[in-house]
Amino acid sequence: MKPKLFIGSSAEALSIARGLQALLTSDFDVKVWDAAFIAGEFFLERLQKELFITDYALFIIAPDDKINKRGADGFITRDNVIFELGMFVGALGLKKAYFIVAEIVQDGVKISPTIPSDLDGIKKTKIKLDADADGVILNNDNNSQAMHTAADAIGKLLKVKKGLTLNLLPSTSLAIGYYRNFILQACKELSLKADFEVAGKQHDLTRDAFDFYIVIPDKGQSASHAAYEKFVRDTKLNHIQIKPSNPDARPYPFFIQSDLKNGRLQLYDYPTTLRASSDAIQLVMPANTDEDEIEELELKEIANFKATLEFLLKKPDAAGYRDNIHLVTATQIANTQ
Repeated sequence: MKPKLFIGSSAEALSIARGLQALLTSDFDVKVWDAAFIAGEFFLERLQKELFITDYALFIIAPDDKINKRGADGFITRDNVIFELGMFVGALGLKKAYFIVAEIVQDGVKISPTIPSDLDGIKKTKIKLDADADGVILNNDNNSQAMHTAADAIGKLLKVKKGLTLNLLPSTSLAIGYYRNFILQACKELSLKADFEVAGKQHDLTRDAFDFYIVIPDKGQSASHAAYEKFVRDTKLNHIQIKPSNPDARPYPFFIQSDLKNGRLQLYDYPTTLRASSDAIQLVMPANTDEDEIEELELKEIANFKATLEFLLKKPDAAGYRDNIHLVTATQIANTQ
């Protein structure tokens, strides 16, 4: 699943956006914002949906309009571009929203847009393009060297950021809670067990002789949970609760295989806490959001949940259990039957 990149621009700079889209589509699922495709839907409502779906945003700041400010002539980008950039910076943060400054050379004269000082903290790059006497941009297609240079700079920046940041989504908090309150605590208790009884069978365990499989949805939550439940039935897993050493703490529920595999206990858990993110999507999104858009948002939440767990498992407090924990998908475990 490629990360989603939103490209916004004025109508006059739309050709630049299209050229960048063609060059970035191999690594990103690129959507160029074109208000023309909105039918029967409020402009801001549609834009709000894009905020939830998008992973990264790029805006083209071009010299769209000529102005006279304090007696001096200059050029600025269209005001809606600045407005939309602000919305995405607010939703995604400074590490995931960027802009590109388009400098236009017309009749040998370079025309650059004035950049608002409030945008100084946002990452940016530049592109230099030619225009004819009527202002029509000439070298804005995906064969242009200038476009390739700009796309390379943007692509490198986004690829670096992909591995460094997490999204501020419901699934991030859910993953942190699941990791701290269930995964780590359960692994600590398992590592202390010298023996285990499952379905009347007593097993002697060496320290850390267990594999803990966390089943991540991969088809949308309803379909994935159904696949997991079928796996539990078909493999005849046993439901157990591990009693913690602290009598005041709650037990840890698992599905478990009754026989050891290569001397190791096989445990499974499906993080039903993820259902809360589905509830959040239903509450936050406009009433006219269709099922495909809901599923797209669910898949984004699932991907972020998994990415957050992968990030947390690299932290020092997971070092003792990192080799015991395996993130698998519902499809993967279904295929093991």
